[in-house]
Amino acid sequence: MSEARSFDSFSREVGDGWTRLLRGAVHGESLLLPGGSLGIGGEAFAEMNWADVYGPDADAAADALRAFAGRLRDRGLPGIISTTSAVAVEAGAAAVELDLRPYEHPMPLMACRADQARPVPGRLETERLSDQALVAQVAEVLGEAFACPLWMCVNMLGPDLVSLPDVDFFLARFEGEMASVVGTVRVGPTVGVYGVGTRPRLRRRGAASSALSAAMEYHLERGAAAFGLHASTEGAFVYERLGFEVVDQVSSWVVDAA
Repeated sequence: MSEARSFDSFSREVGDGWTRLLRGAVHGESLLLPGGSLGIGGEAFAEMNWADVYGPDADAAADALRAFAGRLRDRGLPGIISTTSAVAVEAGAAAVELDLRPYEHPMPLMACRADQARPVPGRLETERLSDQALVAQVAEVLGEAFACPLWMCVNMLGPDLVSLPDVDFFLARFEGEMASVVGTVRVGPTVGVYGVGTRPRLRRRGAASSALSAAMEYHLERGAAAFGLHASTEGAFVYERLGFEVVDQVSSWVVDAA
């Protein structure tokens, strides 16, 4: 992270990228507030309805958390609300007040500066998604990767994915079969990385690192200053190999469906 850029700005850009990705979702919705951003995929799958709460101050963060939880409950949807460590105490108090429960899977915020990026050489065959006809295959990979019904993934990606501005998907193939996908959204100088998924039977073959390397090279050639993502415990080692490091241990809360 550059000293000239605040952590709040980086967190906001990563959160805003998620909301932009969902502009094409069939039942999608975005809510941007001074204290955070909420991207609703509109399906009954908590990880598709994700909020980032970052401030700039504790009061704004707590207000955003309350608003996001209320909006998800109004729609009868489950969701995840992630809070940066800077506002975790106040936002956490609001979460307890609203009877939210802690999210059991750590999802630290990781970042990679342009000068730290280490795309892997000699990787699998990769391509940038440019044909809407391939979106069904992307949805199939994501469905298998996250144990999610295929139709939910199709709805979340939407019918106009390839035409969304600043949104790109990158694919890696193993022996000709689509094995892994990576979604990215450019927000200012930052590229948010979302929906990194690999078919379970094709894991441990370098597919995810190949797809993410292709994404990083594409955006680095176009002047990206940094990349950011929320990492699962299982995926963190892949990102570390490519130059990512943990910049914040966030706290996350679950909004259960009505």
